[in-house]
Amino acid sequence: MAVCDVLLIAGEAYELRPLARRLEQRTPLQVEARYAERGRLHGLECWLVADGPGGELASALAERLLARHRPGCVVSTGTCGATRPQYMIGQVVTGLRTVDLRNGSEWELAATRNASSYPQVIVGSADHVVATVEEKRRLAVQGIDVVDMETAPLAAIVQRWAVPLFCLRVVVDGAAESFCIDFNAARDAQGRFVVRRLLAQVLRNPLRRLPELLRLGYRAHWVTATLADALERWLREFASSRDDVGSRLPG
Repeated sequence: MAVCDVLLIAGEAYELRPLARRLEQRTPLQVEARYAERGRLHGLECWLVADGPGGELASALAERLLARHRPGCVVSTGTCGATRPQYMIGQVVTGLRTVDLRNGSEWELAATRNASSYPQVIVGSADHVVATVEEKRRLAVQGIDVVDMETAPLAAIVQRWAVPLFCLRVVVDGAAESFCIDFNAARDAQGRFVVRRLLAQVLRNPLRRLPELLRLGYRAHWVTATLADALERWLREFASSRDDVGSRLPG
């Protein structure tokens, strides 16, 4: 059984690649996923995996990996959308609790070391891209601070294996922002985004949709670099706490 200290799961490869570039002994990871790399950082064996956005893909990937390996912890990471204006684009947040917006199920998340460095938030996980200001406002009223598509489904799987689940994410769209591109219509039956569907939408209304697509692409580039900084710092602190107190997790 291969040893993994930290298993980081995101929806898309681009969310993990800025961190992957910092790994030592970086090599492909032979698992069933669209993106998988392994390497060492601050003395930790780190596995970075992504198989597409959404709870079904993320939880199935976690199930496959946890059935064969027992990581020291799992980290739900990547981008998220804010439902409250105080969480600005590029803000890194850490999850305190996660709520499955499909059925209301809730899970506590493992406490992040030095959590005061980042806002502690309630993470709502939807089965679709939350794309309008109106929906974000409704979620804020329900107590949700940020929204993603993976954390709560991952929590449902990870808790069965008694492995700590942390959540560290970066805001990519703000509470006052709606999209004119229909990202949900661009997903396939498994939930993955289909590039030709996105481009078809852009071509039907290029004056509105092309600037939005370019803006989001540029934004994703710099916020994931910010996230990589936060993840590397977290990994350094995680490794330090293991050295200080043996195998005890940071809290």
